[in-house]
Amino acid sequence: MVLIEATSVGLPVVATAVGGVREILEDGVNGVLVTRSLESLSDALERLYESPELMCRLGRASRAKHEESFEIGKVVAMYHSVYSESSDSRRPGC
Repeated sequence: MVLIEATSVGLPVVATAVGGVREILEDGVNGVLVTRSLESLSDALERLYESPELMCRLGRASRAKHEESFEIGKVVAMYHSVYSESSDSRRPGC
């Protein structure tokens, strides 16, 4: 949830590639994926700190991904579709 909130305001995100993170972030495109090591995390943060242009590019791409995939209207439509399909499949003979 925190990743989706960060993308909603266009923040560049640094995260480990666990769980559903790869569904939200693409390394080098709209965020930075790191391994589970302090060195990897510190390298990524230092790279962003030293490159405001990179931070801005990742932040813009982060916001664009959010608008494409996670805007409330799209999420509501997705849930509506899932529930409709689920309820339709349970109606016997209708």
